[in-house]
Amino acid sequence: MTRAIWKFTLKLGDQSVEMPRNAKVVHVGAQGDNCCVWLEVAPKSARIARVFRVVMTGEEYDDSLGLMPLGSAQLACGIVAHVLGPTL
Repeated sequence: MTRAIWKFTLKLGDQSVEMPRNAKVVHVGAQGDNCCVWLEVAPKSARIARVFRVVMTGEEYDDSLGLMPLGSAQLACGIVAHVLGPTL
């Protein structure tokens, strides 16, 4: 099976991201003031929507979706964003 690394840019709050099934988180980081997640994917696999949440340090959030911390990124502006998502 062919694999690739894809980047997804995330925004603050909750969002649904469509990606190939069985994607695996490789890295959470920043590019400028954008919070990004890089995933290893099988590009030809069936697509599935996954929910991610981005919160700032100290921000309270509802954990009813059962999302797990995946990583954090310091944006160029100095703010640290924390990415929560499904265990992939």
